[in-house]
Amino acid sequence: MDFWVTSAKPKANIQMLPEQPASSARRGCPERIQVPGVFMVWLIYVMAIAAGTSNPFQSGANAELNKQLGQPLWAGLVVYAGGFAGILLLQLIFGHSFHSSTALGQVRWWAWTGGLISIGSTMAGLMLAQRLGSGLFTGLSITAALITSVVLDQLGWLGFKQHTASPLRLAGCGLLVAGVWLVARF
Repeated sequence: MDFWVTSAKPKANIQMLPEQPASSARRGCPERIQVPGVFMVWLIYVMAIAAGTSNPFQSGANAELNKQLGQPLWAGLVVYAGGFAGILLLQLIFGHSFHSSTALGQVRWWAWTGGLISIGSTMAGLMLAQRLGSGLFTGLSITAALITSVVLDQLGWLGFKQHTASPLRLAGCGLLVAGVWLVARF
Protein backbone atom coordinates (compact mmCIF):
# COMPACT_ATOMS: atom_id res chain seq x y z
CA MET A 1 0.00 0.00 0.00
CA ASP A 2 1.15 3.52 -0.74
CA PHE A 3 0.49 6.65 1.21
CA TRP A 4 -1.26 9.41 -0.67
CA VAL A 5 -1.54 12.99 0.47
CA THR A 6 -4.95 14.35 -0.44
CA SER A 7 -5.06 18.10 -0.86
CA ALA A 8 -8.65 18.41 -2.06
CA LYS A 9 -9.71 19.40 1.47
CA PRO A 10 -8.53 22.57 3.26
CA LYS A 11 -6.01 20.55 5.30
CA ALA A 12 -3.87 17.70 3.99
CA ASN A 13 -5.31 14.30 4.87
CA ILE A 14 -3.05 11.26 4.83
CA GLN A 15 -4.82 8.04 4.04
CA MET A 16 -3.95 4.49 3.01
CA LEU A 17 -5.09 3.56 -0.48
CA PRO A 18 -4.52 0.40 -2.49
CA GLU A 19 -1.45 0.47 -4.69
CA GLN A 20 -2.08 2.19 -7.99
CA PRO A 21 -0.73 0.89 -11.28
CA ALA A 22 2.50 2.57 -12.34
CA SER A 23 0.81 4.21 -15.33
CA SER A 24 -1.87 5.94 -13.20
CA ALA A 25 0.72 7.00 -10.63
CA ARG A 26 2.80 8.53 -13.42
CA ARG A 27 -0.19 10.33 -14.95
CA GLY A 28 -1.07 11.67 -11.54
CA CYS A 29 -4.16 13.43 -10.44
CA PRO A 30 -4.41 17.15 -9.54
CA GLU A 31 -5.54 16.47 -5.99
CA ARG A 32 -3.19 13.58 -5.19
CA ILE A 33 0.57 13.41 -4.90
CA GLN A 34 2.22 10.04 -4.42
CA VAL A 35 4.90 9.95 -1.74
CA PRO A 36 7.04 7.04 -0.57
CA GLY A 37 5.06 5.12 2.08
CA VAL A 38 7.75 4.24 4.61
CA PHE A 39 9.48 7.61 4.35
CA MET A 40 6.19 9.43 4.90
CA VAL A 41 5.33 7.33 7.96
CA TRP A 42 8.72 8.02 9.53
CA LEU A 43 8.55 11.72 8.64
CA ILE A 44 5.15 12.00 10.32
CA TYR A 45 6.44 10.18 13.42
CA VAL A 46 9.54 12.38 13.62
CA MET A 47 7.41 15.52 13.31
CA ALA A 48 5.04 14.30 16.06
CA ILE A 49 8.00 13.43 18.32
CA ALA A 50 9.54 16.85 17.67
CA ALA A 51 6.23 18.50 18.58
CA GLY A 52 6.06 16.48 21.79
CA THR A 53 9.68 17.23 22.61
CA SER A 54 9.01 20.94 22.26
CA ASN A 55 6.21 20.92 24.88
CA PRO A 56 8.44 20.90 27.98
CA PHE A 57 10.70 23.56 26.44
CA GLN A 58 7.70 25.74 25.64
CA SER A 59 6.25 25.29 29.13
CA GLY A 60 9.59 26.12 30.75
CA ALA A 61 10.19 29.18 28.59
CA ASN A 62 6.65 30.42 29.15
CA ALA A 63 6.88 29.88 32.92
CA GLU A 64 10.18 31.75 33.08
CA LEU A 65 8.66 34.59 31.08
CA ASN A 66 5.79 34.70 33.57
CA LYS A 67 8.23 34.74 36.49
CA GLN A 68 10.25 37.56 34.94
CA LEU A 69 7.21 39.67 34.00
CA GLY A 70 5.33 38.87 37.21
CA GLN A 71 1.94 38.84 35.45
CA PRO A 72 0.56 35.73 33.68
CA LEU A 73 -1.83 37.63 31.41
CA TRP A 74 0.94 39.87 30.03
CA ALA A 75 3.19 36.82 29.65
CA GLY A 76 0.37 35.06 27.76
CA LEU A 77 -0.04 38.08 25.51
CA VAL A 78 3.69 38.05 24.72
CA VAL A 79 3.55 34.29 24.01
CA TYR A 80 0.64 34.71 21.59
CA ALA A 81 2.20 37.77 19.95
CA GLY A 82 5.33 35.70 19.30
CA GLY A 83 3.23 32.86 17.90
CA PHE A 84 1.29 35.28 15.70
CA ALA A 85 4.56 36.73 14.36
CA GLY A 86 5.78 33.19 13.65
CA ILE A 87 2.62 32.30 11.75
CA LEU A 88 2.90 35.50 9.70
CA LEU A 89 6.49 34.61 8.84
CA LEU A 90 5.41 31.12 7.73
CA GLN A 91 2.65 32.70 5.65
CA LEU A 92 5.23 34.90 3.92
CA ILE A 93 7.47 31.90 3.27
CA PHE A 94 4.77 29.52 1.98
CA GLY A 95 2.33 32.10 0.57
CA HIS A 96 -0.92 30.20 1.06
CA SER A 97 -3.93 32.03 -0.32
CA PHE A 98 -6.83 32.91 1.94
CA HIS A 99 -10.14 31.08 1.44
CA SER A 100 -13.16 33.01 0.25
CA SER A 101 -15.67 34.38 2.73
CA THR A 102 -18.18 31.73 1.63
CA ALA A 103 -15.74 28.99 2.64
CA LEU A 104 -15.19 30.71 6.00
CA GLY A 105 -18.95 30.85 6.52
CA GLN A 106 -19.19 27.07 6.14
CA VAL A 107 -16.73 26.33 8.97
CA ARG A 108 -18.42 24.59 11.90
CA TRP A 109 -18.81 26.86 14.93
CA TRP A 110 -16.67 24.71 17.21
CA ALA A 111 -13.75 24.77 14.76
CA TRP A 112 -13.25 28.45 15.64
CA THR A 113 -12.69 27.68 19.36
CA GLY A 114 -9.20 26.15 19.07
CA GLY A 115 -7.36 29.39 19.79
CA LEU A 116 -9.52 30.13 22.80
CA ILE A 117 -9.08 26.60 24.13
CA SER A 118 -5.30 26.88 23.76
CA ILE A 119 -5.34 29.79 26.21
CA GLY A 120 -6.07 27.31 29.01
CA SER A 121 -3.03 25.16 28.30
CA THR A 122 -0.83 28.21 27.79
CA MET A 123 -1.90 29.76 31.10
CA ALA A 124 -1.45 26.42 32.88
CA GLY A 125 2.09 26.20 31.54
CA LEU A 126 2.80 29.79 32.55
CA MET A 127 1.63 29.30 36.12
CA LEU A 128 2.16 25.61 36.93
CA ALA A 129 5.12 24.19 34.99
CA GLN A 130 7.84 25.44 37.33
CA ARG A 131 5.78 24.65 40.45
CA LEU A 132 5.12 21.06 39.44
CA GLY A 133 8.38 20.45 37.59
CA SER A 134 8.75 19.60 33.94
CA GLY A 135 8.27 15.84 34.35
CA LEU A 136 5.06 16.00 36.35
CA PHE A 137 3.53 18.90 34.43
CA THR A 138 4.28 17.32 31.06
CA GLY A 139 3.18 13.88 32.27
CA LEU A 140 -0.14 15.20 33.54
CA SER A 141 -0.68 17.21 30.33
CA ILE A 142 0.13 14.32 28.02
CA THR A 143 -1.87 11.79 30.03
CA ALA A 144 -4.92 14.06 30.09
CA ALA A 145 -4.50 14.73 26.36
CA LEU A 146 -4.26 11.02 25.51
CA ILE A 147 -7.27 10.03 27.62
CA THR A 148 -9.30 12.85 26.07
CA SER A 149 -8.11 11.76 22.61
CA VAL A 150 -9.24 8.18 23.20
CA VAL A 151 -12.68 9.47 24.26
CA LEU A 152 -12.90 11.75 21.19
CA ASP A 153 -11.87 8.83 18.95
CA GLN A 154 -14.43 6.53 20.59
CA LEU A 155 -17.23 9.04 20.03
CA GLY A 156 -16.00 10.29 16.63
CA TRP A 157 -16.36 13.90 17.78
CA LEU A 158 -14.69 17.03 16.35
CA GLY A 159 -14.23 15.46 12.93
CA PHE A 160 -12.11 12.53 14.15
CA LYS A 161 -12.70 9.15 12.56
CA GLN A 162 -14.42 6.82 15.04
CA HIS A 163 -11.91 4.44 16.63
CA THR A 164 -13.15 2.11 19.36
CA ALA A 165 -11.61 2.45 22.82
CA SER A 166 -10.44 -1.15 22.91
CA PRO A 167 -9.22 -2.78 26.13
CA LEU A 168 -5.61 -2.39 24.95
CA ARG A 169 -6.08 1.34 24.26
CA LEU A 170 -7.61 1.74 27.71
CA ALA A 171 -4.73 -0.25 29.20
CA GLY A 172 -2.32 2.16 27.50
CA CYS A 173 -4.12 5.07 29.17
CA GLY A 174 -3.89 3.23 32.48
CA LEU A 175 -0.16 2.76 32.02
CA LEU A 176 0.23 6.50 31.45
CA VAL A 177 -1.66 7.20 34.67
CA ALA A 178 0.64 4.76 36.48
CA GLY A 179 3.67 6.43 34.90
CA VAL A 180 2.58 9.87 36.05
CA TRP A 181 2.04 8.49 39.55
CA LEU A 182 5.62 7.12 39.54
CA VAL A 183 7.01 10.44 38.29
CA ALA A 184 5.10 12.32 40.99
CA ARG A 185 6.00 9.87 43.75
CA PHE A 186 9.70 9.45 43.05
